[in-house]
Amino acid sequence: DFPTMKEPTHSYTSGMRRFRAGRSGGRLHAACDLYRYNNEPMKSVAPGKVLMNLYSFYQGTYALEVRHSGGFVVRYGELTGYKASGVRKGSTVKMGQRLGKIGKVNSNCCRPMLHFELYSGSRKGSLSTSSGRYRRRSDLMDPTPYLNAWKDKVF
Repeated sequence: DFPTMKEPTHSYTSGMRRFRAGRSGGRLHAACDLYRYNNEPMKSVAPGKVLMNLYSFYQGTYALEVRHSGGFVVRYGELTGYKASGVRKGSTVKMGQRLGKIGKVNSNCCRPMLHFELYSGSRKGSLSTSSGRYRRRSDLMDPTPYLNAWKDKVF
């Protein structure tokens, strides 16, 4: 399933929204940013288990992490602090289940978005690191082809 209720308002394959876009200090963007609207629900792309429920993420927003069927891990980032019913560390989620609400960073640099990071699940530990071009765990994957396939099936 696609993680937003409706198609993103802007392409996540171009500009600063795309995976691998340049960031300050030579870092690369580790996600696709799915622009939608503030406080709009976002949902699980597959069945899974919550690894980490809402935690402080970036500029006043939150993230949660889910290990989905097949072992892949998604960090759903730049969410509001809204706690969806039944979503907590260790809980099981269904495909299409609402996990939270799309947020907006407090710097007003950009529109409300879902920051979507994808990992193969072949590694353990924190998704964020202090080294590497992405500053992320080494099993980080480009989510673009997966988002494109899901989008084509849903919208």
